Amino acid sequence: MWNPVEWYRQRRARRRFVPRKPRMGVGTTAKLSVVALLLILALAAVLEMRGGGTAQRALVPFAEATHVTPDELIATAGRRHRLIILGDVPGASAPKQLAARAVQVLVETSGLDALVVEIPADEQPYLDQYFLTRPEDPTILISRPRAVREAEGVSRDYLELYRTVWRTNEALGPDRAIRVIAGDLPSWPPSRGVAPNRAGSLYGQRDAFMAERVDSLLLTRNTRARALFFVDGLHTLRGGAALQSGGTGLVNITWLAQRLEERYPGDVYSIAVDASAGRVVPPDVVAWRRTGAYPVLRNGVPGAPRSFGLRVTDAFDPIGAPVHVAVMPGTTFTLQPGGRLRELVDGYIILN
Repeated sequence: MWNPVEWYRQRRARRRFVPRKPRMGVGTTAKLSVVALLLILALAAVLEMRGGGTAQRALVPFAEATHVTPDELIATAGRRHRLIILGDVPGASAPKQLAARAVQVLVETSGLDALVVEIPADEQPYLDQYFLTRPEDPTILISRPRAVREAEGVSRDYLELYRTVWRTNEALGPDRAIRVIAGDLPSWPPSRGVAPNRAGSLYGQRDAFMAERVDSLLLTRNTRARALFFVDGLHTLRGGAALQSGGTGLVNITWLAQRLEERYPGDVYSIAVDASAGRVVPPDVVAWRRTGAYPVLRNGVPGAPRSFGLRVTDAFDPIGAPVHVAVMPGTTFTLQPGGRLRELVDGYIILN
């Protein structure tokens, strides 16, 4: 018969004389490591929120109070400056559409003599042939992949930019027609087989070539000429950059906006553009991606339209790195200067 008193005595005896299995638990060191990791993550989150909050507190109220439409920013710039440099974003359609609107806005406000595009100069004969066609024959350009930046996946948008100029010229007449200048280096972009050091060297020649070409074809012939430059966002910057590709010597770059400002002080207005790219375009060497303001403003600003323009002032200072780029593997790239966006451009447009 089961005796509860005897059962209790046996249980006490087992607990006293039979060793129990050790419990599998977390050691003190492991516990301290987990706590330390959590503290580090929490501190990093606080610092990130504090940095983002600083930019948010400075830039969003400024944008809310001073925003204008992209067209208004371009029109105001055109009234006060005769050389407008508008940034492009590789793989994005919206900047090409903005450039087409900019042509119309400038024609209607301050006037426009030329559109300079980032197209190889040896495509110029085909551009000229197209703009002489009556009726319009866009197949001339459709058959020229480099003239419509087919590799970037935006050929329709680039073609529409040309067609906007063609239609505008029809309305203006031959005496006031806008000239389209293919401004880029003939050997750009490089072929797939070009060595990285050669590609880097070619990239370093582009801004000097563009400045000299526009000078010789337009600006020295007409000292009052008004031009719209539509180029990769990096060429809108003042200052320069240092580039090293393929383990060779340093390539020093002076951007197009800086070169034009030195030759025509007070005549240049450069506009950085942020937009979401429809596709990722691998850079031939280095290419524009976005400004540091994009993460702060891309979700919208109270009271502002989704797309808007701003003057670049010290309100942009807290954004951190002013410009973000994509670089080819094995390439190092440094902006000079790279401290504040207001030191690099005059205006800013976000296209959402």
